[in-house]
Amino acid sequence: MKLLIVYNNLKIGGVQVKIIDIINFINHQYPKIKITLLLRQKTGPLLKQIPKHITIFSPNINRHSYKLFFFPFYIALKLTQIKPNKILTFMDYSSTSTLIAQKIVFWQKKPLIISEDTSTIQNIQSQKTKFLRLLLIKLLYVSAKKILVMSKTHQKHLTKFINISPNKIVVTKNWLPIIFSQKINNKKQVRKTNHILFVGRLEPAKNLTQFIKIIKTVTRQIPNLKVKIVGNGSQLKTLKKLSKQLQLQNHIKFISETTSPQKYYLQSSLFLLSSNYEGFPLTILEATHTHCLPIVPNLKEITSYFNKYKKYLIFNSPKQATQQIYYLLTHPKLRQKLTNHYANQTNKEQFVNLHNTVKHIIFA
Repeated sequence: MKLLIVYNNLKIGGVQVKIIDIINFINHQYPKIKITLLLRQKTGPLLKQIPKHITIFSPNINRHSYKLFFFPFYIALKLTQIKPNKILTFMDYSSTSTLIAQKIVFWQKKPLIISEDTSTIQNIQSQKTKFLRLLLIKLLYVSAKKILVMSKTHQKHLTKFINISPNKIVVTKNWLPIIFSQKINNKKQVRKTNHILFVGRLEPAKNLTQFIKIIKTVTRQIPNLKVKIVGNGSQLKTLKKLSKQLQLQNHIKFISETTSPQKYYLQSSLFLLSSNYEGFPLTILEATHTHCLPIVPNLKEITSYFNKYKKYLIFNSPKQATQQIYYLLTHPKLRQKLTNHYANQTNKEQFVNLHNTVKHIIFA
C-alpha cells in the first residue's frame, strides 16, 4: 500500500507534529505501507524529524506567491507518478488543492482523508480569501472519503455547512505528541518558577489581548506574578506594545517559538488559553502532561476534554478567569490534585487516540 500525505510545510505547529507522529507510528506498526510526503514548501525545523527513508516532494511555493494556484497541478503530476492507494491531507488549503488535483487526473482517483484540526468555518472567516476558500470547501469536501475532526461540535458545524452525510465526518481525539513526551521523560522535574504560560501562534484567533488584560488584573492581587508567552506571529509587536502600556514589562516575558517548549511547561504552574475559537489544541495535552494546569474559555470544542473540576478550569468571562487563576495559585494542594488527575488522563489516552486516528486513515 502507498500512502501520500499532503500539507503546506513542516514549520512549528500542531498539524506538523501530528504528521510526524502518524508517519512514525505507521512505520512501526505497518512497515509494509510506503509513505510519501508532499509539501507545498519544503521548509521548517521539523523536517529533521522525518525518517530518512521517507521521500519528500515539493514545488517550494511560498504562501504569498501567485504560484499558489499551480499547486493543484503539481499535486496532479505527482499523483500520476506516485500512484498512491490512499491520500491524507490536512486543513483546507492542501485538502482543496488535492481534491482539485484529483479532478484533473480523474482516472487516478483514490480514497482521500481530510484531517481538519481547527474550527474550519470560524478559522477561514478572518482570512482575506474567505469567500473563495469557503466555496471550495462546500464544493469539494463532499468528494472526500472521510473527514476527521476534533470534536462533535466541529462535526455538526461542518455537516451543516457542506450538506454532507454525518457518517463521512468522524470525531478523532487529539493525542499528546510522542516526541513531546519522549523529551519530557529525559528531563528532571523542575521547580515551578513561572506562574502563567502561553505557548502558540501570536495571531488574532488566540485573543492574546484579552490574555494580557487578565494578567494585568491578576497582578493587582499577586504583585510578583511571572508570565511567559512563547511563540511568534503577526501580533507580536502589538502585544509587546500593549504589555508596555499596561506596565507589565516586569511581569511578562516574550520568548520566540521553539521546537522544545517542554522546559517552559515544566517551569509553569498554569497554562492560560484565551482563544476565540479552537479545534482542540495540543498545548492543553502538553500542559497537563507537565503538571501545568490549563485554564480555558468555555468553547465546546475544548470543554469536552474536562470531565472533572470544571468550575476551577473553564471560564465564561475575563473576571472569572482572574478569580480562577488567583484561587489556584494560592491553593497549591488543590492545584496539584487537579494536575495529577489530568496528567493521568492525558497519558492514558495518548496511544489509544493516535492508534484510533491511524486506523481511520489506513482502513478508510
